Amino acid sequence: MVQKKYAIDMWNDNRFKSGKYHADAFFYPHGSAGFCYRGNIYNDTGVIVGDYASNCSMWIDNNFKIVWR
Repeated sequence: MVQKKYAIDMWNDNRFKSGKYHADAFFYPHGSAGFCYRGNIYNDTGVIVGDYASNCSMWIDNNFKIVWR
């Protein structure tokens, strides 16, 4: 069985474009609903415009303006 690498849910007619948005990330060690990471997607003004889930931290790092802590 192949696991999906990511799922994106953009709100209010926003369209996902790699590198355009900021994101936060939360780690779920037991793979909540099949994904290890979940977070919100923010525009440059700090408004949440969607959410995502992923199994790959590199996918998150490559597709969002994100600062890991």
